[in-house]
Order: sequence, then C-alpha cells, then structure tokens
Amino acid sequence: MLPVMNWTAARASDVVVQVLTEWARVSERQSHVKLYCNARHLHVDEHQSGLGRFHVEWIGERRELNGTARTNRTGASEGKSSDFDLVVLAVGFGVEAGASSYWRNETLAQPSLFHPRRSYIVSGQGDGAMIDVLRLCISQYRQDRILEELFAGKIALVEHLKTLETEHQRPGHRDLFEDFEVVSSTFVAEFEDLLTQLRNRLRRDTTVILHLLVEKFSQLFRPETAKISFQNKLLIYLLYRCGGFIPTTVSEDQLKIEHNVQDGQMVERHGVKPADQLKRILSEPLRNGLPANGAATHTQIDRPLWEGGYFGYPGPKRLAGSLPADLKREWRKEYLPDAISLLGTTLSSAIAGAIRAVHLDQNRLRVTLHRTVIIQDEELLQQTCDYATDFEAKGSQSTAGRTFPNDIATIGMAYGTRRIIRSVRGVSAVRLHAATAEMNLESASRPMSQDVKFVLAIPLLEPEDHYSLQTPVIGVVYVDSEADDFYVEDEELRSLIVLIQRFLSEIEKRDGFNRIRNQPLSSVTNLPSARREIHPGIADAFEAIRSIDPPRSARPFQMNFDYSDFAPHQSEG
Repeated sequence: MLPVMNWTAARASDVVVQVLTEWARVSERQSHVKLYCNARHLHVDEHQSGLGRFHVEWIGERRELNGTARTNRTGASEGKSSDFDLVVLAVGFGVEAGASSYWRNETLAQPSLFHPRRSYIVSGQGDGAMIDVLRLCISQYRQDRILEELFAGKIALVEHLKTLETEHQRPGHRDLFEDFEVVSSTFVAEFEDLLTQLRNRLRRDTTVILHLLVEKFSQLFRPETAKISFQNKLLIYLLYRCGGFIPTTVSEDQLKIEHNVQDGQMVERHGVKPADQLKRILSEPLRNGLPANGAATHTQIDRPLWEGGYFGYPGPKRLAGSLPADLKREWRKEYLPDAISLLGTTLSSAIAGAIRAVHLDQNRLRVTLHRTVIIQDEELLQQTCDYATDFEAKGSQSTAGRTFPNDIATIGMAYGTRRIIRSVRGVSAVRLHAATAEMNLESASRPMSQDVKFVLAIPLLEPEDHYSLQTPVIGVVYVDSEADDFYVEDEELRSLIVLIQRFLSEIEKRDGFNRIRNQPLSSVTNLPSARREIHPGIADAFEAIRSIDPPRSARPFQMNFDYSDFAPHQSEG
C-alpha cells in the first residue's frame, strides 16, 4: 500500500514493469533528478570537510528519466563525482557462487523432452535449496498456489498451523519437526489426504538428492541450524513424509558417481554474501562503521510502521490542519488499487446517471464512493475514484486516492451515525457551507464550494451483529450539486438504495474475480467504533434519515480488491 513506488507480487518480469511504471510517474515531476545506468564504478567516501556529507564518485551512462539513451550519446559513459547529504545503497544480495543463479531462468521445473528420468543434487539448507527441491519433486509446482491447492477445505488444520507458526516466532520454542509429527497424529484424516494429494503429484522424471551439512534431516527444523520460512519447512516436511527426495550428507563427488548426475544437474544454493556488496563500495572509515556481522540486523514485522502521508504531506489527522488549503487537495493520498478505482467509477457513474435522468439541470453534479481503509491506528475514508459527472476544467488534478478522517464533514457524519445524511430541503448555500465548516471539513480538506446547494451521503454497512473490523461501515457514497432547487426525494433515494444494494450484493458474493482478489486489510482492534449522533447545532442544515435504511452487506465485508498474479486454484466440488 505504498503511495509511491508500489508493486504487487508477480513474476519477476512483471514486477520490473510495475516498478519502472511507478518510477516514470514519480520522476516526471522531479526536474532535478539525474539518472545513470550501467554503473561500472561506484565508491562512497566521507566528505573531506567532515560535516557529515558523503562524497560519491562513479562511472555510468547518463540516461533520460525513462531509461532511454540521451540524444547523440548512445552507449556513452562518463565519470562523475559529487557530494550528497544522504546515500541509499540498494546494492542487492549479490550473485551466488553456484553455476546457476537463483535469479535467472532455467528449466528445473520442466519435464525433460529427451530423458525418461534424471537425477539432481541440490546442495544447501536454506529457502533457495528447499524451493528447488520442491520444484524438482512436485509437478506443476507454484509457490503462490501450492498451499491453496493442498489445504483447501482443511480449516481446522490450517488454523492450527497458523497458531503453530506464531508460537515458533517466539524464542526458545521446541523443535518444529516434533510439532509437525504431533500434527500428523492429531489431524489424521486431513493429514493423510494431504500426503495422498502430494504423492499423486510427485514427478516421475526426477530423482532428487538433498545434500546437507547437518547430520539428519530433522535438524533443518531447528532455528539455530537453518533459516527456512515456515511455509517451506511445512512443505519440505510433507514431501519428506511422502519419500519424495533423498536427504544425505555423503560427499557431492560420491553422489555424482552413485546417481549418475550429469553436468547441469548439480544445483548449489550456498547463499550470497551481502556484506561484501557494501564493503566493496564503502571507504575504510565507513566500512568500520558497519555492524560486526557486516550488515544491519533487523526483524521485519507484518504491519505498517509509517503514519501515512509522504514527501512533505503530514499523515496523521493531528498534523493535517497545518497544511495550506492548496495542499489539502492532496491530503492525504494513500495507495489505491486500480480494481477499487474501477469499482468506484462504475458505481458512481451509475448513480450519477440515475440522478441525471430525473434532474436535467446541467449545473455541476458530483458523485463518488469512499471506502473504509485503516492505516496504522486510524480509520479513514478513501476516495476510490474521481467525481463522476464533475464539470471542473479538464486536466484538473485527480482526487482519487486521497483520504479523510472518519469524523469530519458529511461523509464522516454518515460514517458515525450509520444513517443516510441529506441536506435539509431549502437550506441556503451560505448556511450549507457554514454547517459543513462546523463539521471540521477544513481540518483535512479544502473548503467546500460556496455554490453547493445540496449534499447527500449514503453509508454502506456491515451486519449489525458481526463486525470484521472496528468499524461496521464498508464505505460512503457522496453526492453534491450546485443546481438550483436540486433535491433527492425519498422515493428517488429508495431507488438509489436499491441500485447500491444490488452493487454491494453482487461484489460480496465472491472474494475475487480470478486474478482480482479481495484481501481484507489487517485490523488493529476487535472493538467497533462508537455510533455518533448528528450535532444539534447543524440540524437546520442536515438531517439523518431514519425512514430509509442504508444498504447493508450480508456478511462482514471489506472492499480491498486488487490485482494479483497469484492465480487462485480452481477445483470442482
């Protein structure tokens, strides 16, 4: 959910395209950025002034920001040096010492076209080695699909394994191999079904030998012996139970002879030395400042730590009020999946069309959908698309993606009251503008146009008795108009509710559309937010409608559809 340089999991080539596309979007607005490619030399030293700045020298090809060669300088390199306040070294892990790099295409997972059976040796005891064993042993193996294919329908077993994974993240926990053995004897039927599925998918064209440094296979499951992810430990354990490969400590030379392993069938996964990547670039004083192990050690967690906002735009609500009005148009944009934007555009344009069919006044009418999104400990409403039927000048900056606190303005009132909010019939534009300001709109957004004469906000609700997050509000539809005597009557409002309810019911029927998946956002608390009532001081401008219920989902539902190359496993029955 990064607002810039964002990407989603996919094949490496597709990730490259995503990152380059994001780079183009960011760099085109930064005239001071210079791009060099194919660096042949790079060295970072402390600045001679001793003021804490860095001096960098390099040889590389100056390119246009889109990566293309500059005019009349194709292939030309130049040596440069300059001073910088901050240097980010994104030098990668380095290249493996083995014959075939993990990061290059090869044919290990493909069946042979010429030989009925071949023997492979995989040397190593990390994630790379485990994945290669799995690819060589299991037909049609995909890291993104294998768990869903094997564990579909095994709900109790999956929940137990999730608990086991959490426990093993704590220091001092017992051997994971023993825990897997207990699982196999506790969930007997499910476990046997797992092994049956896996045996049926064992490749018949390979014999795989896993060469280890530890004395026995079960030692791989001790944290002090091998650093392997929980998923790969689980899969390699299942494969072991199926007898799918041969673990051994016999020397590689002897194994090659015994199993007739040909050139190209020896896979070495002995890791890389990332610290060397840093040391070869840094001067001696800077190298001496590295931690003793050569690289900073840290543990990543699976929840965001940033407070939202970026590049000078404060994120938290407490800071938003300090922004000038022209910047509040951008406060605060967060990552918006294209799939969500498409859904928001579809619903907003349908509502706008339904309203236009009744109210033909061509003065400005705006319709958009906000979804509930949680960043850190804040519940926010995010605009999912640009306004439908917005008659502002073309080329105006997009407002899709910006977020609002859930307690300001009309959408915040709809969010808090869980009721449809509508401006009172006949209220003047002046009073409407003043009442909106009283609802703290300007604390995180520009003032509302003084020409707006009608406002409507319709919340989309989850079931009353079961909240999947701390908020029972899925999103809020917002409508405003500058037309004279514009008003959505109760009967027209009921028609809009039917339209929105049908939209909501259809998209909640399934968790995705093939490669567009709906992934619920992580929650920060299980307590629902308290219901708020409309403030009496603005009752002359806004009303909370109680005679018409808002649209509601049939089950706990969040709107976070996004594209993923991780295609779901499709099975019958």
